[in-house]
Amino acid sequence: CVIAVFFWALLLTREPVSRSRIRFALMHVFMQLVLPYALIQTVLFSVDHITDRTQNPWGFWVYHSNLAGVIYPYGKPYAALLEDIFPVPTAQWEGKAFIGLLSVIVFIGVTVTFLKRMLNREFRAALKITDHTLLNVFFWSGVAGMIYSFGFPFNILPASLTDHLGPVKLMRTLGRFNWIFYYVMNLVAFYLVSQWEKTKRPGIRAMILSAACAMVWYDAWSHVKGYQDTLCNRIEELDDTANELPGNAWLKDLDVKRY
Repeated sequence: CVIAVFFWALLLTREPVSRSRIRFALMHVFMQLVLPYALIQTVLFSVDHITDRTQNPWGFWVYHSNLAGVIYPYGKPYAALLEDIFPVPTAQWEGKAFIGLLSVIVFIGVTVTFLKRMLNREFRAALKITDHTLLNVFFWSGVAGMIYSFGFPFNILPASLTDHLGPVKLMRTLGRFNWIFYYVMNLVAFYLVSQWEKTKRPGIRAMILSAACAMVWYDAWSHVKGYQDTLCNRIEELDDTANELPGNAWLKDLDVKRY
């Protein structure tokens, strides 16, 4: 939804606006946003027989993210190096979506370039994060999702506003919207790295790509390496290949030659 809004907004502003272009954009917005939402709500209301479902779920003002939830490597082995230098920032569990070491490095570079261009009053150039229009749309829609996950603009408005937000207040975990930025930033990071490495010599190019892939692989491995013991529910009777447990001991009395 966020990406679609940014895409059509950009499409309408890049060229002179006409009735045909507005009609074309509205038709696609209807097909991409309005119609799916209407169909999903219709199906949900038609099969939902619960009459006392709350319209004010708890968490709207609590489950927010922040910048630390996006760029700080919570739980990563190399986080210990940062802990010796900086105090560990806090972030809600629902708001943690570490974008990865490679993407953090690229994001810092992108931010510095953006600020430099803005200070030089190169506003159009500042918005062009890459030379690919669609990726730029993805990036800024991801940034919008990330800012929304911070609770903005609701965290600067009175809490009583919740009573007037309608279906918006049902999105009780705003922090999850930073996952838009997670996916988009990784796409942009690899694209920018691939564009940068093309300007280098073959040997350097291989080193850059290898380092980029290694960082992504290490982040993925360090994220899941502790999950096996949690997700693998072992059954002692099945692990007892020697049939030593009381429940399996009777198998030793079977004469397998008879079968």
